[in-house]
Amino acid sequence: MARILLRLWINKPCLLQRDYGNQDGKLHGLRCQRDRFDRLSQKANPISMKTKQALMAAMIAGGVAWAGQANTDIIYDVNLPLGTGGAGIVGTITTDGSFGEINAYNILAWSLTATGNGGSTFNLVNGPSGVNCGNNSAAFNPTAGTPDLTADAAHIYFNFSATDGGYLGFQTLPLYTGNQYLSFGANVNSDVYQGVTAVPVYYSDPSTINLPESGNQIIASAVPEPSTCALAGLGSVLLLSLSGRRFWK
Repeated sequence: MARILLRLWINKPCLLQRDYGNQDGKLHGLRCQRDRFDRLSQKANPISMKTKQALMAAMIAGGVAWAGQANTDIIYDVNLPLGTGGAGIVGTITTDGSFGEINAYNILAWSLTATGNGGSTFNLVNGPSGVNCGNNSAAFNPTAGTPDLTADAAHIYFNFSATDGGYLGFQTLPLYTGNQYLSFGANVNSDVYQGVTAVPVYYSDPSTINLPESGNQIIASAVPEPSTCALAGLGSVLLLSLSGRRFWK
């Protein structure tokens, strides 16, 4: 009985206004219908406007944090198979967040595992090993650089079809000794093999494997920050949840 009386009390003003038959009454009746719909929607979905704004802010913060990675260190994942038999290069490369052409000094850290022919494996990490990036114009200069090596927010690229003899290498110290390294080399190269190479022992050892490449290829892909993914993901999931609750109610 209480529910019936409450419903009659809610509907009564609208019914009275519609009975007037004039334009103002009709408009007021429509407003009342809209007000009732809003009240029912609020009952079906009682999440406050402040909560929705907070969720939207979380999504925006995640997007801003992702965009802001251009000014912070970026970790890139490396996963490059070299033919068959399990040979390849896996691990991570960390840069200072620079975009466009990058050099050896933009690479802050690395942890790479390379496997050559016969399953011969070796690890390269910053400290015991070094990084060199150069071209034919300055042989044995580890920071001469090359336009063949570039990066953006999503990937690191190497142009294997360039003709400047550009290269990127990671090697157990000391550099330029021909032992234990992995490299990416362009055409007309005097420092490393053209293509992608893993040298577990020495460059002429049978365990060395080389895969010729061409074109501007992705050699590493960015790893999103967990906190960034969490912010954007949480906001998206909760907003979808709210939409679903309203629909099904």
